[in-house]
Amino acid sequence: MSNTMENAQGVLQEAKNDMMGYYTLLCRMPHMKPECLRVPPPDGWPGSHAEDLREQGWSDEAAEFSRHLPFLAPGLYDAEHAWITWRSTAVAFDQPVNDFYLSRISAADQPKPPYLPPHVIYIGQGYNEAKEYLLLDTELGHIVSYPNHGGDFAPSDLTLDEYEALAPEQKWKAHPTLPLRAFFERESNRLKRLVYMPVPCRRRNPSFHFRAEWPAEEAALLAIEDEFDAEHEADDDYVEDENDEEQDEMDLEELRLSRDEERGPDEAEDEVPNDEMEWLRHDAEHAEYQSAPRLERPEVKPLPEKTKKVYEVYKQSGWPHDHFDAEKCRAELISLQDEWDGVRKAESDAKSKKKKEDYMKRLTPEQLQTIEERKKLVDQQNL
Repeated sequence: MSNTMENAQGVLQEAKNDMMGYYTLLCRMPHMKPECLRVPPPDGWPGSHAEDLREQGWSDEAAEFSRHLPFLAPGLYDAEHAWITWRSTAVAFDQPVNDFYLSRISAADQPKPPYLPPHVIYIGQGYNEAKEYLLLDTELGHIVSYPNHGGDFAPSDLTLDEYEALAPEQKWKAHPTLPLRAFFERESNRLKRLVYMPVPCRRRNPSFHFRAEWPAEEAALLAIEDEFDAEHEADDDYVEDENDEEQDEMDLEELRLSRDEERGPDEAEDEVPNDEMEWLRHDAEHAEYQSAPRLERPEVKPLPEKTKKVYEVYKQSGWPHDHFDAEKCRAELISLQDEWDGVRKAESDAKSKKKKEDYMKRLTPEQLQTIEERKKLVDQQNL
């Protein structure tokens, strides 16, 4: 076997392992279920996906690579897409290639898709509500986060002029890139620490609540201990020992005896020797006091009330531990979402009603009469 083939097999195995680990974690969350994880059969996915890739210019190796990758199917309530991250939805490797950006062929009335080398395939889609495509370099084992607005916006470390000056074959590489393992470890940490939290919805795709929205906020959040876990860790780990009280008494007695040995026979138990007291007074009179140095702690902004409630539901259900109760978490989150949807609808209805009332107030008597006549005509037609 050649070095190239060995490297390709190594990248494929790493991709499968890292994707399986992350997707398994993701499927534990309340907007998904374990059966949403699709694992390829030993011979690879059937269907036309790989053949579509070949016909549209991808290499045979990349097309074959796609046949052996796991993917996510939509979760609850007939959600339209399965979200890999809050910014990208999963590519189904057992389905035809039917998205414009996943195609290398442009129709006469469409702009040309962004240039990609034939060994770079999509594992995440970025159309509609999603924000970015996830590109997998099947030769190097890297993930590139490519925005769904393509070349219209430059990466954060380049000006637009610098980005536009790049050759087409270089532009895709200018976007954020991580090795496979680093990418999925980062995304796993975001889920475990609830940097963002999916909430299942009955009538649409899941909504997402964020404890951090910018890189600096996320870094600050991940740099500190989870306050909820810290608060409950002592209670969870402590096991009462019936010998603890007896041991405490023995320790106190040993401490008292050691102090008795250090004191002279004429010294009272709580009395400070005269020579020591003199030095204490001297230090107190001549000391220069300074304020204690302030301990630097990353800034973490207060959470909006809805986000705080979502976070508490996750943590009280046991996330991310093995005893996490997904059904309990799911039911409570759906209840919250239904409540918020009801409030939003009531507010929307109230605004519409007021808008209609304000409009009616501005009408002349003649216009009002015309409206009444039209209503009567419609009512007669509906009889």
